[in-house]
Amino acid sequence: SIAGVASYTFYSFAVIVTVPSLRSQMKDPRKTVPATSAAYSICFLLFLPIMLLSYAGFGGYAPENLISGMRIERPAGWWAHQSPFEVGRISSAGALLSFVVVLNLMLTELIYLPCTIFAIDASCPQLFRHGPPWAPKVMRASYVIFRFIAATSIESFVALSTLISSLFCILNNVIFPVLAFHKLGVKQVSVWRKASHTIIVLYGMFVLILGSAASIQKLTASNDKLMQEDALRSGLSEACASAYAAVANATGSS
Repeated sequence: SIAGVASYTFYSFAVIVTVPSLRSQMKDPRKTVPATSAAYSICFLLFLPIMLLSYAGFGGYAPENLISGMRIERPAGWWAHQSPFEVGRISSAGALLSFVVVLNLMLTELIYLPCTIFAIDASCPQLFRHGPPWAPKVMRASYVIFRFIAATSIESFVALSTLISSLFCILNNVIFPVLAFHKLGVKQVSVWRKASHTIIVLYGMFVLILGSAASIQKLTASNDKLMQEDALRSGLSEACASAYAAVANATGSS
């Protein structure tokens, strides 16, 4: 859906909330905007060929994880399946890239995990810092269990990222900053600027509501999709269905 795609785009810019703290630590704060603009331009130039090559290679059936499409020894008639590029055996290149991704996650977790724990501690210091000794231990154990359940039960990373972006990135990066700007009266702005801010907030609410609904629907339907991976995809043309039947009959007779 359009709202789902729009909300996922905000996920790519979630780190923008760190810009104020980054600006306060820079030797020359005036270089903040050029530096961030250059960083986003570099990311755009890196993501653009990945997107184009993905569509050129997989079309509309591109898997969420492109590594999942790097397979060999595909079965006969694989092109007619519900997830055609995700059948077969993973190739050596795909296995190597998977190892690199896992290694990257292990390294980045060393940064993200303590930051999350510290943020939860700071959100309720009376309980976790000055409360009973068992409270921080239970919180850490519950957090680990929650992460484990989320990692093992949710199949679609894109749907989960879209839900997080719809619920939190929109609020933190769009709605709250605009409302706080006008609430605090930091600067007098023109009527046109106020109108543009109103449009931005309305767009954020649109993504917040419809993007969250679309991502929740996709999360709840992910298991059904996995069960249908080996089934024929809907909408096959008559020629494609006939070709698949011929291949299946030839495979069965051999």
